[in-house]
Amino acid sequence: MNSKFFVPFETAKLLKEKGYDEPINYYYGDGILRMTSEPFTNTLFANTPNKVYNESISAPTYHEVVNWLDRRGYPIEIIWVREHSILMWYCGVAHGATPNYPTREEALNAAILKALEMINPPRRPDR
Repeated sequence: MNSKFFVPFETAKLLKEKGYDEPINYYYGDGILRMTSEPFTNTLFANTPNKVYNESISAPTYHEVVNWLDRRGYPIEIIWVREHSILMWYCGVAHGATPNYPTREEALNAAILKALEMINPPRRPDR
């Protein structure tokens, strides 16, 4: 497992706040990327007695998050740019843009964070 394909822990926390709950096989436990044999979701293990799962957060790949955002109307576009012999990545989000970044992962993460700023948190049902 190459951790560069997964969104950083802090981004995963924001995704959870914004309602990301897709079943995946990776999660952050104690801030460390881990794998599980059963598909993991943020709500599936939220109230289990197992502390490792209870305090864990889904660890999606950039690809999974980009697809999730696209389905919600926040498409992300990534463009590779060469300026004065310097390779840069530019990422745009619907209704916003990010500056240039030296790596694709940094550009994707910035675009994801920008898109998450535009999403209202999910509503909780009244009890």
